[in-house]
Amino acid sequence: MNKSRSAEEVLESCSPDVRVLADKARQLLLKLLPQAEESVDPTASVLSYGYGPGYYYGPPAPAYGYGPAYYGGPVYAGPPGGDAVAYCMQTYRSYNPRTGMFLGYDGAYHPCP
Repeated sequence: MNKSRSAEEVLESCSPDVRVLADKARQLLLKLLPQAEESVDPTASVLSYGYGPGYYYGPPAPAYGYGPAYYGGPVYAGPPGGDAVAYCMQTYRSYNPRTGMFLGYDGAYHPCP
């Protein structure tokens, strides 16, 4: 069973330069975040800072950046050479030349072209 280690015990294995830097960083963190709690992860020998269990940060901040892409629906290319009925009959098995419509994968009828 691992006994709880202190921050000083974790830093003992570091070089003196690292210990000085770590002490300054710890002091700054605790000064900037006075309610933060310092803890030691015994498995990884790492220092961490937090506000304890159950601290709620509130709802997530709104995301900025690009909005959802506009999708205006499918765009159909016209028939090559100008024979629309032949093009649509060749392209869509469900094409009805009387109505000029075909049945799409979405279950709705669409005009061609």
